[in-house]
Amino acid sequence: MQYPIIQLFENDKNIYAQSKGPEQASVSLFHIFVNSIILDSQGYKRKVKEIRKVGWANFWGYHPLIKGRTAKIEYEFSEQEHLSLDNFKSLVTERLLAGVNKGFWYAKKDIPFLVNKVSESYDYKSVVECFIKDLYK
Repeated sequence: MQYPIIQLFENDKNIYAQSKGPEQASVSLFHIFVNSIILDSQGYKRKVKEIRKVGWANFWGYHPLIKGRTAKIEYEFSEQEHLSLDNFKSLVTERLLAGVNKGFWYAKKDIPFLVNKVSESYDYKSVVECFIKDLYK
C-alpha cells in the first residue's frame, strides 16, 4: 500500500485521508474498519477483510488524551483491483457529492472548488492530496 491513502468507511459518507503510516486505531473501533475501502496513491482499490493488532501504540496502548487503548494495526484485504485514473476520480467525486447531499462535515465547504480540483488532478497522489491539504478555502 502506497501512502498517502483515502479510506472510505461503510455507512459513513465522509472521506478520510492519511498521509503516512504506521496505522493506528483505538481497539474499541476495530469493527468500523471491516469492509472499508482504501484507495492508495498508486491507484489500487482494496477492501478490508479484517485488521489485526501488531503492537501497542504509545505507552502500552495508553495515551492521556485518548479514551481506551490504541494499537498499531495491519490490514488484511479481501479484494484488490487497480483503477484507471478516471474511475478513481469518479469514485471519490461520487462519495464527495453523496456526503454533501446528506449534510456531512464538508457541506459548508466550497464543494464545487474541491470537485474541480479532483477533476484537474493529474495522477492518483494528487487526488488523495486534495483531501489532506486544506483546499477548501
